[in-house]
Amino acid sequence: MPHHENYILRVTAGPTYNPSNHIAVPVNSSQPTHITSDLIDAKLHIRIKDYR
Repeated sequence: MPHHENYILRVTAGPTYNPSNHIAVPVNSSQPTHITSDLIDAKLHIRIKDYR
């Protein structure tokens, strides 16, 4: 059985569901990630407990 320590979670976000429009999002950072489209302007802060 695979062990969770063998994997690294990559968090991305974008203005659409299409992954080619996504950017990597820093986790547990004080700096927000800006996502902009014709429908929304958002600042994202992603928090994940025990993220490494």
